[in-house]
Formats: sequence, C-alpha cells, structure tokens
Amino acid sequence: MEEYELACYQNVPGLDINLLTRKYTFINMNGQDLAVRTIIYNDDKSKKTLLMTHGYCMAAVFHARVLPALA
Repeated sequence: MEEYELACYQNVPGLDINLLTRKYTFINMNGQDLAVRTIIYNDDKSKKTLLMTHGYCMAAVFHARVLPALA
C-alpha cells in the first residue's frame, strides 16, 4: 500500500493490518485500459461480501474505522 494510506489504516483501533490486501483488476473500457484498485479486508470466503465505494482519492481510508465491526 502507499505509505500514507498504510499509516491511516495502522492508526485504526481494532483493525488487523494483516487482514488487508490490495489488488488491481485491469479492464478495457471504450478502448482505454484502466486499473481498478481493490482493498480487501478479511478475505474469508465463508462470509458474505460487502462492497463499499467512495467518490474521491484516498476516501477509502475513511471506511477503515468501520471495517473491524463489519468483518
């Protein structure tokens, strides 16, 4: 993870940083190659998936405080 982003996640009480994974999915849309970044917390396949989206750069870290409770 980017250094600033990682620092934000490390400061969240109850968040296990070892359960965070970042991956990229590459897609082509209208002839343009795009990289879609996904941050996964607690990739337990036996649980249902919750998709959370955000609207601007670095907004994903604002979701970090609720991740432990949702996991």
